[in-house]
Amino acid sequence: MTDSELIEKLRPFLTEKRMETLESMLAKRTKHMTVVLENIFHSHNASAVMRTCECFGIQDLHVIENNNQFQIHPDIVRGATKWLNINRYCNSTDNTPVCIDALKKDGYRIVVTSPHGEGVTNLEDFDVTKGKFAIMMGSEKVGISDYAWEHADERLTIPMCGFTESLNISVSTAIILHTLRAKIDAAGVESDFSEEEKRSTLVHWMVESISSGKEVLRRILEENLD
Repeated sequence: MTDSELIEKLRPFLTEKRMETLESMLAKRTKHMTVVLENIFHSHNASAVMRTCECFGIQDLHVIENNNQFQIHPDIVRGATKWLNINRYCNSTDNTPVCIDALKKDGYRIVVTSPHGEGVTNLEDFDVTKGKFAIMMGSEKVGISDYAWEHADERLTIPMCGFTESLNISVSTAIILHTLRAKIDAAGVESDFSEEEKRSTLVHWMVESISSGKEVLRRILEENLD
């Protein structure tokens, strides 16, 4: 059964208002910008970033787990995981190269963040029109890994006016996503979200929005086999 057929089968289980909300949110979703978390230590920071990604219409989140296992803090994430695609890299000793290679093959510019270093671009000057990009945030303790820094296509920094050189990772992510999402919208940049991906995402969201949605989906698929 195609996603288009599933959408029509699931539609009667949702109110018209709910469907309008899902379709409205889908129209605002983007894959032109994605976020990578490298070895985040604190679950509340990772969860806050996830919530921020969802709020700014980021569909894909990539999580690199080297020394630290990715954990979600339910009181902070507030259900945001239901609406995101979370890609975890945790099967190798060093998962950073695996993630970076996968994103580059998919056409993403790797953009690492750092409060200092050579060749960094101020956030306000970052060009969102040069192609889709992945914002990579480092761990709370050591920041971006040497490998990520060396293999990045671009390096980004948030200009500071105070004595403290850096912000908390969740605050930094919120500032970066707010600024770059505004740039994307102002420039009229395409979402890089294919129609096929949109339909698949809508099916997922519809299932999440229906009481016992997974059971409803299972019954629909079984009926289709009869």
